[in-house]
Amino acid sequence: MATITTIRRFHSHYRSFYAIILRYQQRWTMSAVWKYFKVSDKDPKFAICSLCSAKISRGGTVPRHFSTTGLLHHLKTRHPVQHSDYKKTVPLPKSDSGSTPSVATVFEKVKKCTSDSPKARAITDKIMEFIALDDQPFSVVEDIGFRRLMQHIEPRYSLPSRRYFADTCLPELFCSVRKHVQELMTTDIIAISFTTDIWSSDVSPTSMLSLTAQWIDDKFQLQNILLNAREFVGSHTAAAIADTLKSMLDTWHIEKSKVHLIVRDNARNMAKAMEDSELKSIPCMAHTLQLAVNEGLLSQRTISDIVSKGRKIVGHFKHSPLAYSRLQALQIQFGMPPKRLQQDVATRWNSTYYMLQSLFEQKRVLAACIADYELPATLSAHQWMLVENSLSLLSPFEQLTKEISSTNASISEVIPLIAALKRLLGKEIETDHGVKTAKTTLLEAVTNRFQDRVPPSLELEKASLEAKQAQDKATIEAKQAQDKATIEAKQAQDKAAIEAKQAQDKAAIEAKQAQDKAAIEAKQAQDKAAIEVSIKFEQTCLDVTLEKLTTKSPTCEPNTDDYACDSDPDHLGCTVIHKTKEDQQVAMSFEDRLFLQIMERETAKEESNNWVASLPFRPHRQRLPNNKEQVLKRFASLTCNFQRKPDMRDHFFAFMDDCLKSLPTAEAAISLLKRAQEMLACSNLKLHKIASNSVELMKAFPSQDHSGFVAPVTIEGKALLRDLTQETVNCDDLLSPREKRSVDRVEKFPDSLV
Repeated sequence: MATITTIRRFHSHYRSFYAIILRYQQRWTMSAVWKYFKVSDKDPKFAICSLCSAKISRGGTVPRHFSTTGLLHHLKTRHPVQHSDYKKTVPLPKSDSGSTPSVATVFEKVKKCTSDSPKARAITDKIMEFIALDDQPFSVVEDIGFRRLMQHIEPRYSLPSRRYFADTCLPELFCSVRKHVQELMTTDIIAISFTTDIWSSDVSPTSMLSLTAQWIDDKFQLQNILLNAREFVGSHTAAAIADTLKSMLDTWHIEKSKVHLIVRDNARNMAKAMEDSELKSIPCMAHTLQLAVNEGLLSQRTISDIVSKGRKIVGHFKHSPLAYSRLQALQIQFGMPPKRLQQDVATRWNSTYYMLQSLFEQKRVLAACIADYELPATLSAHQWMLVENSLSLLSPFEQLTKEISSTNASISEVIPLIAALKRLLGKEIETDHGVKTAKTTLLEAVTNRFQDRVPPSLELEKASLEAKQAQDKATIEAKQAQDKATIEAKQAQDKAAIEAKQAQDKAAIEAKQAQDKAAIEAKQAQDKAAIEVSIKFEQTCLDVTLEKLTTKSPTCEPNTDDYACDSDPDHLGCTVIHKTKEDQQVAMSFEDRLFLQIMERETAKEESNNWVASLPFRPHRQRLPNNKEQVLKRFASLTCNFQRKPDMRDHFFAFMDDCLKSLPTAEAAISLLKRAQEMLACSNLKLHKIASNSVELMKAFPSQDHSGFVAPVTIEGKALLRDLTQETVNCDDLLSPREKRSVDRVEKFPDSLV
C-alpha cells in the first residue's frame, strides 16, 4: 500500500514537472525575437530574417534542440538598432537564455511551503488581518471560493484550519496590537478623552461595555483607539459600571488626572457612575437630540398616528414577498428604480425620519397600490401634507446628527450647531402648516435639553481651575512689575544719555550759528558799502541829466515840419522824443480801428446794387468738427454690448428713462431724485446741481444742491437762439420755412408763459 502511495506521489510530481517544462517551452517559442524572423518554409531548421532576408540556423537538427541564440547573435551584429529595441521591450534574463532549469529547481518550485516558513507565515498573518479588520467569521477560511483564491495566488501555500486562526493567530495579533497601543500610551500624553456605552447584541443575550480613547499626539494628529469591549454581566447599576470603568483604566495604567472628559448617554445609572468615580463626563449630543425629538415631535398624537400607520405599511411589504413584488412592478411602471421601504428602529429617531422619507418618495406608487390592492393602513391627504412638513422640520436634525456622528466630530461644534438649530426652529416658514405646535414643543425640548448648566463633577475642577488661574495671574503680575522696573531703569539711563548728547549737539550748533552770523554780518557790511558807492554814482548821473533838461537852449525853436531841433543835438528833447503835428489831437481807440478794418474787409456791393455789411460785433461761432463717423462707431459698439449683455441693456434703458423722462407731478420727480440720492450715497457719491422749471421741486432740496433756478424763458430762449443762428444769412434775405417756424415759436412763446 505504501509503495502504491509513493508511486502516485511520484506520478503527481512528474506531471507538475512536465507542466513546468511545457510552460518554459511555450515561453521560449513565443520569444519576442520572432518579431524580426520567420521559420523557413523549405527547411524548419532555418529562420529567415525579415530585415535582410538572411538564412540563419536555429541551432539543431530536431525541434527539441532549437534555440534563439543564433537569431539573437545575428540581430545584434547585423541590426544593432532593432536589437536595442528588442532589449528595451524584453530584457534579457540573468542566466543563459538557452539554459534549461534543473530537476531540483523544478521540484523546489512545486514543493509545498511549510507552516513555519517566512512566506507561509506572512500569508497567514495577512489572512488574520483580513478577518479582524473586515469582521469576517473564522469559517471564511473553509469556504470553497476563498480556498480556490488562495490556491490560485500561491499553490504552494497550505491554508490552516479555522481553529488555528481562532486559537493561535488571533491571540498573537491581539498581543501585537496591545503592545503597539501600550507604546502609544507611554508617550507624553497630557489629557485623554473617552467614549463609553453599553450595548446589547441582536443575536445573543449579551451586554458589552465599551471604552474608546481619543487624544492629540505630539505631531498634532488625532488618535482614536478602542481600548476595551468587555462583557457586562449582572445588573447595570451605577456601582457596577464604576467598578468596570476603573478596572479598564487600571488595565491600561491610565491615571484619573489624565482623564479629560468621558462622553456617555443620558441614562441615570451612567451619570451616577461618573459622579461616584469622580470622572468628568458630558451626555452624548446625538442621544440628547434623540430624546428632544421624541419629546417634542414624536410624542404628538397626530405625528405618532402617522408613524404607526407608516410602520404597518412598511411591515406589510417587508413580510409579504407577493406585496413587495407588486410594489416593485408599480415602481417600474412609474419609471422609478425598485427600492424597498425602510423600517424604523424605536431607539433611533433618524430611522423614523428615513422611514417617512421613503414612504413620501413612494407616494404615487402607494396610491396606485391602494387602488388595486388592500393595505393594512392608508394615509389621508392631510396626513401626507403633515409627513412632508414633518420631513422639512426634521431635516436640520438629520443633518446635525450626521455632522456630530462623524469620526472627526469635536465638542467645540456643539454650541454653534445648537445655536443655529434654535434660530431655524424660531423662524416661521411656509412648511409650518399643521406642525406649528410640534415645532414650538420641539424648540422648548431642545432649549431644555441643551440649557447652560454645570454638572456636579465639574464644580471641583472649576474651583481648582480658578485657584490655578489666580496663582498664575499673581505670578504674571509680579513678573510684569519686575519687567516694568527694569524697563524704567533702562529708559532713565537712555534718557540721560540722550540729554547729554542733545546738550553736546546744542553747544556745537550754537557755536556754528555764531560763526555763521559773524560771516553774514561781515558780508552784509561789505555789500552795504558797495551799494552806497553805486547809489552815489547814480545820484551824480541823475543830477547831470536833470540839469540838461531844465536848461533851455536859446537857439532851440519849434520847427513847423516835425518839431525837431537841429541846433543842439545834445538836447534830450531834440534827440529822444520825436514830435509831430498830431501829438495834441484825439486819436482813435483800438475798437474803432478794429471796426473800420471789419467794415473795409467785409462790406461789399451785390449785383442788385445793394450794399451788404456784416454785424461787426457779433462773435464768430467756432465750428465743431464733423464727428459723425466716431458717433456711428460708438453706437455700433454700444449695440454689440447690448446684444451680448441683455441685463446691461435693460439697466441702461431703465436708467435713461429715469433720467430723461418727464414726470407728471412734482411729487413724483422729488421722490425719484431723493431715491437716486440715497442709492448713490451707498457708494459714497453725491447727486447735486439740481435744476428744474418747477419752484416746488427746487424748494424740496437744500440750496447747496441747486445749480441755479432755470427759468422756462431761458431754456426755451436758448433753443430758439440756437435754431436762428445755425446759418449765416443776410438781413434782406427771405426767411426759409424752417426759419419761419422758429419765428412763429418766438411769437407764440410769450403766450405759453401765461
